Amino acid sequence: MPSFFLFYRTKMDQMCFSGLSNCPTFRANPFRKNICSLCQCKIQDHSGASQADIATAIEYSADHVPSKILQTSGTSFCLYMGGMKSAVNLEFLQNNQIKLIICAAKDLGKVFGPKYEKMVEKRNKNIPDLKVVQVDWVDTIDQKLCEEELKKILQTIYQCPFGVLVHCAQGKSRSGVICISFLAMLNPTVGIEDIAKQVKSKREMAEANHGFMQQLHQLQKDQFFINLHNEFVKS
Repeated sequence: MPSFFLFYRTKMDQMCFSGLSNCPTFRANPFRKNICSLCQCKIQDHSGASQADIATAIEYSADHVPSKILQTSGTSFCLYMGGMKSAVNLEFLQNNQIKLIICAAKDLGKVFGPKYEKMVEKRNKNIPDLKVVQVDWVDTIDQKLCEEELKKILQTIYQCPFGVLVHCAQGKSRSGVICISFLAMLNPTVGIEDIAKQVKSKREMAEANHGFMQQLHQLQKDQFFINLHNEFVKS
């Protein structure tokens, strides 16, 4: 397979497209890089976009400061959800005692290049006790959730006594899956849709793609979250 095709797939895997706009071509607004100048819809509402437009739109829309999803009273634990820029925001990470980062996006370094990789290196050098867990998910409806992998992620978050940042490229879909799953483990009797709304109330752009949501519903039906609750939370 040609290396260019692999590079293009890497960028496409950072964003899920709905095709809802019926606009034939995404043309970036010069002032709002994630909005189409032809139809005024977001880039994700198209059927696809060029590799350059995808990377530029994500860099434009990803925020430096993540959203607080959950804070436990009486402890230093706090769960944040954000995009790729928040993961290299040294001031935020240090001021909020972030000791664990869950990166739920595959190949961010390849997508955003040497500049982003250097920022990650600088972060790791300045915060040597920071633990980073890499989760190689792509933002497509075909991405499968492995129960064992998800269990380890949620256990790692639950056992961290300090700040936790869960991020993907945009801070929308893949990071949303982990935050929804964590809250579902804490409150297994609450429906997935209600938990998704709770996460969205904390971070307005949070929206796990359709394929992820179907799998989360099935995991709840299969007692996955209540089993984790009994194993980790109740014990």
